[in-house]
Amino acid sequence: MTYVSPSIPAELHDKVRGLVSDPARFCRLHRVQDKDTKREIPFTPLPMQVKIFDAVKRGHKRILVIKARQVAATTGCKMVLHQQWTATPTAALYALVSLRAESATALLDDNRRWMHHPPVIMRRELDTQAKGELRLADTEATLKAFTSRSSTGLRSFSPIAALLSEFAFAPDQEELLAQALSAV
Repeated sequence: MTYVSPSIPAELHDKVRGLVSDPARFCRLHRVQDKDTKREIPFTPLPMQVKIFDAVKRGHKRILVIKARQVAATTGCKMVLHQQWTATPTAALYALVSLRAESATALLDDNRRWMHHPPVIMRRELDTQAKGELRLADTEATLKAFTSRSSTGLRSFSPIAALLSEFAFAPDQEELLAQALSAV
């Protein structure tokens, strides 16, 4: 089920639901930073991102992306997590995990910026904008940054989806993966 804010006029519910429920359509509501000019540009999925969106659409629950650096796969994965977080009608937790706290919060900063991109009628209010956490005011769904260097990791948390970034550099990959699999 896809959440549609009660503030959206009833005649637009189906259209908004169609945009929010599909990562490939949802991402086009957003902008990303161009690598060369550093300016925000409309998000147009690159081939790697299309593959990620297609895997999600086909219902894959665990997607492993082994990639070279700078192919925008992390952005595609973050967009999927952002779409799922935005679409859930529940107070679910979504996890962004990266090697260092700085990189985890930097990943979350994209999600923070993306909150301002959809048309005004579709924008959502945040209940909290803490450095490492975003929580939607209407559903209380939370997107939280974690570090893979933490000794506790995802223990005592129950995210319904997680993105493990910089996994190859994690100090204890087996433990990190075990925590993520048992938590999600």
